[in-house]
Amino acid sequence: MHPHPAPHGVSINGLYPLNDTSEVQIKAGRQSKLSFEVFPAKTEKAQKALLSELRLLYAYRPTFISVTYGAGGKSQAGTADTAKQIQKTLNTDVMAHLTLAAQSRDDVLATADRFSAAGVRQILALRGDQPHETVSLPQNPFEDTVELIRCLADRGWDNIRTSAYPDIHKEATDADSDFDWLLAKFDAGACEAVTQFFFDADNFFRLRDRLDRYGLANKLIPGILVFREIEKMIGFAKNCGVHIPARLHVELSRSRQTDLEEAHCLSILLDLLLRLSSQGVEQYHFYSLNKAQPLVTLLDLLDLPKQGICAVADRQPETCY
Repeated sequence: MHPHPAPHGVSINGLYPLNDTSEVQIKAGRQSKLSFEVFPAKTEKAQKALLSELRLLYAYRPTFISVTYGAGGKSQAGTADTAKQIQKTLNTDVMAHLTLAAQSRDDVLATADRFSAAGVRQILALRGDQPHETVSLPQNPFEDTVELIRCLADRGWDNIRTSAYPDIHKEATDADSDFDWLLAKFDAGACEAVTQFFFDADNFFRLRDRLDRYGLANKLIPGILVFREIEKMIGFAKNCGVHIPARLHVELSRSRQTDLEEAHCLSILLDLLLRLSSQGVEQYHFYSLNKAQPLVTLLDLLDLPKQGICAVADRQPETCY
């Protein structure tokens, strides 16, 4: 960390001015709650590699690890299998993604039952994207995410999370309608909302302030994309409707495809996290892209505490060193 406050208009790392703050103002919360997202591995070899990556992240005592779900439910078996392996190997809670797009109501609920049988007790309820290939319309589908959340709550799921959008959902007509839909999901039974990744902390704070009027500010968890390749991140942002501010575009263009690219990505993320921390955020959900090291570097720069890495191999943690 720098020993002196950054000058006005310059980030703490001297690079990205959007989320500038001063060293005097911030203290990365050493009691912050962390969670990590991964996607299911497609092969046995990839599964072993994923578990190896997660062992490094396990040292930060995550509150849960989330496992994604493919478009149209096509990776539901992979989600359940990966969730089961994570729980078995790391002895940590898992949140499974559950989508409704291009699936019948019966199929979606059968998947939820499969998650429950695998020991999963937390669900992230989403609409999901339609599969790229042409599919026939399912019979008796869920109408929307609110109906799915309400149904899951009625069936006894008491830890249901949903999604939120600091930059507003790409299909929303305006910020008010997007916010009203988020409130409807809370009313249906969602206990917390994890945000889409974002780069302007003020957009997150505006959403948090609106939720605060309903006593829900502490139910909003910022989602942070841990990226190290600028072109790939820009592609993600375009597909997800994430706004990249003009000032950030300028900063990214300076290091794209250079030796400084990864360091610059890290600096941008560090600035964002310091700004969020300076305003009292103490819970973070990291989209890891199945790679631990960039995230480990980021968390170590924030001086977040970690425990010894446990020797685990398809069993409960036993010996830590």
